[in-house]
Amino acid sequence: MPAGDADPPPRGSGNTKRDSASPAMASRPKPDKDRSAITRSVIERYGIEVSGFDDPDIEDDVIVEFAAALDDVLPRYPAIDLRGVAICELRADEVSTATWNWTPAPDGPRPYTARIVLASTVARDPLGLARRVRLAVESRELVSGSEERPVYSTIVRELARALDVAGGFRARRRAQSALLAHFLPSIGNRDGLRTVLDSYREWRSALSGYAFYGRRLHPGRCLAEAFTEVHLHSTSASAPAQVLHHLLVETAREVSHL
Repeated sequence: MPAGDADPPPRGSGNTKRDSASPAMASRPKPDKDRSAITRSVIERYGIEVSGFDDPDIEDDVIVEFAAALDDVLPRYPAIDLRGVAICELRADEVSTATWNWTPAPDGPRPYTARIVLASTVARDPLGLARRVRLAVESRELVSGSEERPVYSTIVRELARALDVAGGFRARRRAQSALLAHFLPSIGNRDGLRTVLDSYREWRSALSGYAFYGRRLHPGRCLAEAFTEVHLHSTSASAPAQVLHHLLVETAREVSHL
């Protein structure tokens, strides 16, 4: 069962370019290990299965950036229950995906992320991915900064979905109400409903287009994109992104008891 949403939605209102305030936006790490050492490190640190990292047609930088995303996110969010990562074949239109399942627990079944996958066609053509991500950023489909580290930001987005899984997808049901609860106290009591609605949509449009399906907030994608924005830009991220990031993290912590 897919945790993510593979097909990109129509473009929505975008965000403005922000300063690179987060360590995630620093220069990409230098490959100081060969890929077998990186694979061993990922297995030993996180106890997860790794496959596809030994493909000789994949450049070392792709493996380094994939592993860097894991190293930057997993220790900070222990609620994520990730069992494996892979580089393998996906559908022609997919860049990456996350799959999930349930495991028995004393208090009822708990969801976990079975695997995060980067498409092998993408991994073997990092320049093609870079072009694709750059165009998505230019059209305001993806958050600015994604183009600076295309593989890294792609995996961060999938890790956000893994956090959504850890929260039992409850954050999706709360996303719109969390945004409204943050926004409504900032407006005047005498504003009419139409004015309030227009103002709210304008404020919410600071999120990138990936967070929307047409004019509607997409409950799964908005959380993944908000998480990515905050991870890349830290306190320079937009207010809606910070609200959704907080919701996603706290919901996962609440459900997982971590």
